[in-house]
Amino acid sequence: MPIFFFILLFFSCVNDPNIVKEFVEQEKLPVEETEYAKIIVTDNGDLKVKASANSIKRYDNTQPALILEGDVEITFYDNSKVATSFLYSNYLEIDQENNMMVARDNVVLVSKNSDKLETEQLTFNEKKEKIFTKQKVIITTKKEVIQGEGFESNLDFSQYKLSMIHGVFDINVSSD
Repeated sequence: MPIFFFILLFFSCVNDPNIVKEFVEQEKLPVEETEYAKIIVTDNGDLKVKASANSIKRYDNTQPALILEGDVEITFYDNSKVATSFLYSNYLEIDQENNMMVARDNVVLVSKNSDKLETEQLTFNEKKEKIFTKQKVIITTKKEVIQGEGFESNLDFSQYKLSMIHGVFDINVSSD
């Protein structure tokens, strides 16, 4: 009886290669995945970007090639290695083929002058050197808070325009 049970158990644990192949093709698994990691991007040895996230996944033969999730923090640098802006979000996709980056979920962009943009989605186009969104935005500067929809900026968030402004609020408070 024990031999029969062993033979039955042995033959019942066979994986069908077609089922395994179908599962793997449907899932689109990353080739690399790391937790609590940092990425440093350089251009000819010059620091350009530092990125960190709770999870970083890299995919082959697909775009986006990199997905960062959970407490995403990105620091952008100029040619003098000075931080020009900071990006925070919960999710980020990087399309390396097209030099595009899309941040989603609680996106905050802060310039070196402390101007702050808040939105739900923000796209970075490195080729056109533009940052943009069609979503609602809130921009907070030292002087005012601007609410609008549709935003476009240069990469360091030093010059920007809004498509539709819904409200501007002065922050200056006089002490009489």
